[in-house]
This record gives sequence, structure tokens and C-alpha cells, in this order.
Amino acid sequence: HGDATLIMGDGRHPASDIVCPMYADPERCMALAASETRPVIMCEYSHAMGNSNGALHLFYDVFYSKEYPTVQGGFIWDFVDQGLRAPRKPKPRSLEDYHLKGNFGYGGDFGSTSGAADKWFCCNGLVNTDRRPKPAMEECKYLMQPLTMSASLSELGVKTRVQHRTGRSLRGLMLRWELIDDCRVITLRGSQKLSGACDQDLELHCSGYCKGTGGLWVRVWTELEEPTNYAPKGHVVAQECVMLRAPAPAGASHQSPRACIGSRAPLATALPTGVASVKHQGDVDEVTIQGSSYTASIRGGLLVGLRDVAGREILSTGHGASLDHSFWRAGTDNDRGGADVFFPQLAGILPRSMLSFARQWTDVGLENLTSRVRDYSWQGEEFTVDSDHGPERGRHFFRSSVRMSFGASSVTLRVKIVPNHRSGIVKLPCLPRIGLRFVLAPEFSRVSWLGRGPHECYPDRKASAPWCVHQRSVEDMHFPYMVPGECGGVADVHWVALQSGDGRGLLLEYSSDDAPPPEEGLLSGSPGARPAGMSGAQVSAARWTPSMAHAASHDFELLPAGRHCTEEPVVLHVDTAHSGIGGTGGATDAVWRFHKQYLIDPRTEEWNYTVTLTPLGPKQLEVAAGE
Repeated sequence: HGDATLIMGDGRHPASDIVCPMYADPERCMALAASETRPVIMCEYSHAMGNSNGALHLFYDVFYSKEYPTVQGGFIWDFVDQGLRAPRKPKPRSLEDYHLKGNFGYGGDFGSTSGAADKWFCCNGLVNTDRRPKPAMEECKYLMQPLTMSASLSELGVKTRVQHRTGRSLRGLMLRWELIDDCRVITLRGSQKLSGACDQDLELHCSGYCKGTGGLWVRVWTELEEPTNYAPKGHVVAQECVMLRAPAPAGASHQSPRACIGSRAPLATALPTGVASVKHQGDVDEVTIQGSSYTASIRGGLLVGLRDVAGREILSTGHGASLDHSFWRAGTDNDRGGADVFFPQLAGILPRSMLSFARQWTDVGLENLTSRVRDYSWQGEEFTVDSDHGPERGRHFFRSSVRMSFGASSVTLRVKIVPNHRSGIVKLPCLPRIGLRFVLAPEFSRVSWLGRGPHECYPDRKASAPWCVHQRSVEDMHFPYMVPGECGGVADVHWVALQSGDGRGLLLEYSSDDAPPPEEGLLSGSPGARPAGMSGAQVSAARWTPSMAHAASHDFELLPAGRHCTEEPVVLHVDTAHSGIGGTGGATDAVWRFHKQYLIDPRTEEWNYTVTLTPLGPKQLEVAAGE
């Protein structure tokens, strides 16, 4: 166990009754199963440091597979972050008597002899120091639940099957269910006791509620009927959310598969059709576009204003440009994983393969890219702007072309991104993200979306996050990891709306005509244009920029002292490609490793995607309150 594996081998000593490797990845587990008859039980796997535990579902595909019966599982490292709240002196009387004013800290926060070299490596649990479960705990619970459940439409309504994985009785469990439409309205609920069999088929009589159009989902879950020695009455043993009817697609059907066809948001009324009026203010640099429900402003080739029908501004310049391209993320703990995190003084001479992703991104200047407009032109109500994105000096890293179409009620952005294969990015092992960044007015704090959720999820950690309509506040989307970094994202999003309390706001609908990424596999694979299995945008909303998160050493440092979170503009990322969060392992000395199939290849030829912006008025999009 532990660092002893570096000296004593990979857990295959003949004196042991079991094979107990440390941080084997799924591929290694399969190889061990093929060469060993002893049970394979990993003494550690899936390092849970910060926003981590990527590809956990692939381990469970192996654990549950009849093809690999000797691979029994293992122990995630570890349970809880060991951050500390430490007093400066005995018998502290106020927060001023504590280090960090009573906030949790880690190595080096409590004086020069408090383990600065260890940094935050003691904070690698599935539970935060404050005992709040991390989003990865949702993934663990879902993958470990002892029941499998499925559902489909039938003549009587919905046919559901419940089965215990190990053949145990279902007695003592209550099945509950609810039908959900594409506005998150629960149209019907029901419940039924389960029998003593190990599997059971049930008919949920709700046929009258299953007719019509629009998206329809059924959520089914099982609860304990009585308290047990491990959980109280009502404890949820297993749950599943199944799409019974897909929402209306955003565009016409295509013969060839696409990265994301998109879906229509369930607006209360049909939008006006036609085109907007374009008015040039003396020359092409100053342009006002008047639609039926919005007014847009273009200056110097940039979209600098978007006002609703009442003339209130939707965008903000509180955190820089209100609309720009985004290619970098604040590093996660796994992004920071590398020899340079422990030996920063040697980073300049270490082989590139030993450096963290975050260090390599910083070395080429990916976090400090400048956008420079090259050219722009108008043709009727369509506007095209071409820009370069790169360091202030040297070759550009990316070239973008955005074609904006101004309709009566919406602005459609058709984006093309071409990487420069002669620039420094070609040497990178992966790119963090490819997408757009919007800065919105502070009042748009309610986030509704069609995609994975409701908890934080990423391309390599989303099995527990059903694809459905969800709603949360911007503040609730954030998770306070010990060291700030990329967090709060949700995967496979087709549309997202940010609204104020009265329903005003902005709807963004995403689609891409690019070829779809490959399906996920048990082998690590190779980086691609998009992570394997990605079927929509990766979206996040926060009150700070990635640069602000990167500069903070603790969660409480994200905002300047005295600034209230709800006063800050909303930073919204809509990414057509976003790398996974890693932590899959593969070696004891590289617990932070990523499955390569979830990484973005910088040698990709181009990315193409579409984002349609629709300003919303009150009661135009009404999604039921969040979960």
C-alpha cells in the first residue's frame, strides 16, 4: 500500500491471496484479469483531489462485467479533505485569532514550519473539509447503487424494470416515480411496493399523460420502507431518470450524424420571424441593429451591446469584453499534477512529459491570449468578423470567423475556429477548451438548461447526471474546492437560459454540424476534436473569470474583500469542446492522469458550431423551480 508500491512492486507478490495494484487504470485492470486467477482489488484508485474522479464509470464497466469476474473493485483515495482551521494562539476568542481568519487552510498556511512543501496534497477526499460531499460523490453513489432500473413507453403508460445486481430480494423497498415535461413541471407522481423477488416488472399507469409533443422524462427511485442499521427510513437506495420522448430538434434532420443537432427551448409563445433592421452610424464601425424584441450594437467589429425590448442592457463589461472567445481554463488539481508542482524550481529543465498540463499551458501563454480583429464586413443583415487570438507578440494560436445573422427576435452566431499548427500550441498534449465567453448583467442569476445535471459534471464524469431540464442559481453551481480552479460545469447542453427573478434574460441555443466524436471506450484512446461521448456544449456560470480563479489560493479569495457575490456580473462559458477533469491514474507516481479519449487535440483541423441568442421577456420561458 501507499508509496511502498514504488519499491515492492505492483501488488502481484506470490505471498498475497489477492492482486492489489495501486492506481491501475481500467486497461491495466483488464490486463490483470487476463493474466491472474486471484481477485484483483486495487488498494487505491481514482484519486479524489479537487475536481476529479474522471472516467470512474469505466472502472465500473470493468467491475460489473462478466468478462472480467476477478476484478472486484478497490478503494478510492480518499474519503475526506484534511484541511484545517488553526488558531494562532491558545483559547482563541475571535476569528482574528485564527490563521486565515478562521477559514480552512493547508500546508504552508499556518507558518513557515507548517508543511509548505506538502501544499494541499492532504485535500484529496470525496468530501470537503466542511463535510460537504463533492459532486464526485454523486457519481460514486450512482455507480455503486445495488439496483439497475430501466423504463420505456407502453400502451398503459410506462413499463419499468427493477433488478438487484447481486440477486437479493427487493423486499423492504418502495418504488416512487414522477413524470417530468420539458419545463421541469411534474405532471404526475406515483409509488408502489416492491415484491420479494430479485427483479420486478411494473406498469406505471399514466398513458393519458404520455401523449403530446415535447420532451418527456420519468424519474424512478427506490426508498427504504423502514429504517435499517445503515440508513433511515426514506433513504434513496437507487435512482434513474429516463427520457421517454426527445424534445423537438432545433434544426432539420440530417442523413449524416452531427456533433450536436440541438433542441428547441420550450418557449411559451412563438417568436416573431423575419429579419432585423440594420442602421449604420456614419460608417461601418458603428452599427445599431433593431429587432422586434432587442437592440444590438456593433462597434469596431465587436458585439458591445444587447438590450431587451424595454431597453435594459443584458451584457456587461464588468469582467472585460462582454463577448469573446475562450481557450483556457483555471487549472484543476489534476491539471496541476506534475513534477513541477513539487519542484517548481526545476520546471525549466524538466522534460515536457513530466510537466503538468497547467504548466505547459502557462509556458506557451495560453491564459493571456489577446483577440485582434483582422477584418469585418456587412452583407444585408449578416455581419462577418475575422479575428486572431494569440500572445501579444509572436504567431497567433487560433483564427476565428464569426458570422452573425440578425433575425427579428434572435442573433445567431456561426463560429469557425482554426488552430495555427505553426504556433506553440501544437506542442501541447491537449487544449483545455474551445468556446465563447459571455459576461452578463448581475441580475441574471437563475440558470436553466437542457443537458446533464443538476450537479457539476464533465465529459469524463457524467454517468450520474441525467440528460434532462435542470435549474439552479449561479451561486449554487459553484463548488468550494480547497484550491479554486475549473468547476461548476455541466455537460452535453443543448440550451441554457440565464434569467432574473421576473423572467427577463437571455436564452442561448447550441448546435454543431461537425462530425460527432467517437463513442467512449475502456481503452485510453487518443485526444480528438472533442472528448469521446460529448454530445452538446459544456456550460458553466460563475461570478468570476478563470483568471480570478487561477489567482486565488483559497475559495474565500475568489472575490475582493467587501464585494458581495450577487453584485458581480455573471461569466458564462459555452464550450463546443472541453477536456475532461482526469484523476483516472495509471501509475502510482501519476495519480492525476487523464484518459486521453477525453482530451482535446491541438492538431485538430477546425471546430464549427452555432450559438443563437434570444433575449427573453417575462413569462417567455418558465422552467419550474430547481431540484
